[in-house]
Amino acid sequence: MAYREFTKKEKDILDELTEDFRSKIVPVASKVNELCTDEDCSVRIQSGYRSTKDQLKHYKVGRKKRGDKWVRTGDRPVITYAKPGHSPHEYRLAVHIVLLNDNDRRWLSDKDERWHTIVGKTVREAGGLTWGGDFSKIFDAAHVEDPKWRDVARDLDWRGL
Repeated sequence: MAYREFTKKEKDILDELTEDFRSKIVPVASKVNELCTDEDCSVRIQSGYRSTKDQLKHYKVGRKKRGDKWVRTGDRPVITYAKPGHSPHEYRLAVHIVLLNDNDRRWLSDKDERWHTIVGKTVREAGGLTWGGDFSKIFDAAHVEDPKWRDVARDLDWRGL
């Protein structure tokens, strides 16, 4: 697909991020967008800032509360492991750079090598960012965060913004 301009909605998502993180992620997103032109995929910017209330909604997916604990229900896949207050999205320090297949406009499979050759490589080359595909416990291919987000969270007593 040809290089495309980011939509107003995507620009709004980027504008909600902290100024420092945005200054790092915009060039990465633009480079990923550029690289997609030769790779039969497109980029979409999603899921930047989330309020603590929104994080709780995400956390509830695939879980229900039993007593004082959240347990998996098995009826839907869990979409986040981060409890409210414990997601970099709540501190405006994370965003999803999604790769879509040009043929059907669906997210690329986690097994698709383009996550590594386009997103992962671009994030690593930029420096000062962490790619979710490099996480040790989960593979979150679209996720990019500021590696110092936990310092911000600690300073705010893990309450989100």
